[in-house]
Amino acid sequence: MSTDYFTGFFPAVCAGFGLLLAGGVNLALLNKSLKLRIPATLLALSLALAAAASVDEMTGSDALASTAKLLAYGLVPCLLLCSRRLVAGIAATVTATHRPAVRFGLLTVGGLVMVLAAFHSFERADEINTENTIAALDISLDRVPSAPATWVKATTDLGTAILLEEPMGQNPANLLATEAKTLHDASLNEYVIRRGVANNHCNCHGWVFTGGKFLLSGDEIEVILKENGYHEVREVHIGDVVLYRQNGGVSHTGLVRYVAEGQPVLVESKWGNLGVFLHPVDKSVYGTEFTFHRSGRAGHALTGLGSPVRPTDPAHTGVTE
Repeated sequence: MSTDYFTGFFPAVCAGFGLLLAGGVNLALLNKSLKLRIPATLLALSLALAAAASVDEMTGSDALASTAKLLAYGLVPCLLLCSRRLVAGIAATVTATHRPAVRFGLLTVGGLVMVLAAFHSFERADEINTENTIAALDISLDRVPSAPATWVKATTDLGTAILLEEPMGQNPANLLATEAKTLHDASLNEYVIRRGVANNHCNCHGWVFTGGKFLLSGDEIEVILKENGYHEVREVHIGDVVLYRQNGGVSHTGLVRYVAEGQPVLVESKWGNLGVFLHPVDKSVYGTEFTFHRSGRAGHALTGLGSPVRPTDPAHTGVTE
């Protein structure tokens, strides 16, 4: 038997033993005075607490505190019932419940309380789930510590400089576990096909507009769309860019890979610093607020990238999140 298992149930054994002794000595001394019964009761409870304390010394657990709490749960109702006024009030309440109006009134109030409690629990659980989801996305998908890639320059077709960034540090070792948890928590395992390994070399925007070579902020996307000749389209074609928005800003980008009448549009995209996935356009962690965009230019890579040669030790100055 493991120590954790033993210390888990032992406080209940000690408390039950203490209540058994306390009840037994009071029954045995029922006709005696309180001056005799109180010390006998305290002695019985002390034996239970002493047994719990001995377990604490051996295991370093909190059996004593747990035993004391359980003893209080048993003793407090017993002591309260010593009050004649309280007992009389309880008796009057029980008597009142014989009246149909009282019984059904209590039933109505109980039902209302249960409904309100259920709504409150649901709202709180939904808030916690939303908070956890946002935190997970911030940590595992988008918030990659990075620095400007000063050794390469990229611009829009009209010459506006676009800030390219690179991750600070090596690829995190737990990305696969994070990826699996993200897919499981969002119930997306059956909707996605993994097309690329998890890494922090680029994010979704960098995967689309830098060929997977750099990190690219979502704040740069609007100017890229405008100055590289993109326009929103309703008739979707393979190769179109899909933009997801949250709270008015661009949260995710991907590329259309499959279009067929009567079938969902399939999109390929990189999920932050996780993997690259092929998925229905409405099945991702980025929501369902999306639009499709097309440009007459060849490809989506920014001007000036081509095949940049990375220096052996690029200088990193400044850190952004």
